[in-house]
Amino acid sequence: MSYQSYRELVSKVAALLNRPDLEGSIPEWLQLVESEFMKECRDITENLTEGTPIAMVVDQDYIDLPAGAGVVKMLRIDTTPEKNLRIVSQREMDDNRIAKRGQTFPVSAMFTGATKLSLAPPPQTTDTVTPLYSTSFADIDQDSTDNRLLIEAPEMLLYGAAVHGCNFTEEFDTGARFAAVYQDAKAKYKKWLARKRMSGGKLRVRAFPAATHDGHVQRWR
Repeated sequence: MSYQSYRELVSKVAALLNRPDLEGSIPEWLQLVESEFMKECRDITENLTEGTPIAMVVDQDYIDLPAGAGVVKMLRIDTTPEKNLRIVSQREMDDNRIAKRGQTFPVSAMFTGATKLSLAPPPQTTDTVTPLYSTSFADIDQDSTDNRLLIEAPEMLLYGAAVHGCNFTEEFDTGARFAAVYQDAKAKYKKWLARKRMSGGKLRVRAFPAATHDGHVQRWR
């Protein structure tokens, strides 16, 4: 399931409810779904954006980051398989400089300036490091095409808004069916977000199963 724009999602919610007359209320319900999800999952909903890869220099114990790029949350060494660099304290950096000396790849990093990251131990390779920056979510509005939830979790938005719609129309039995689908979609998305956050790998968009307008979802294959 995917939508080309927020406007298309609003139309799909109205069709799911069989209430085109409620299109004016649906944006508010979608915003409620987004707000509820952000509060519930604040620890795993940081939006990470890949920066420009930076080549390491053999025996050089630092890399320079571009100014003004954002807050670095993670660092990935672009090898196969990929490796993560942890941002750590001065004490752990000092320990790693000694304990990991001569190792091919650094295992930790620490800011020593606004745009300078120290590496420990110094790299013995010229592989690249890709910084992952924390950025804000694009706002959901009528012309939105790049909101993260619209792209990654359209099923969650669709059925979450439908639940609010059924509460509004007092169709509680239908709302209960939609709520089951909504909770399932939310749980799968939370699991995917947590796995992506732990892996530090390249960001990917996961396709969610298609849903029919009677509230049934196709089974995962």
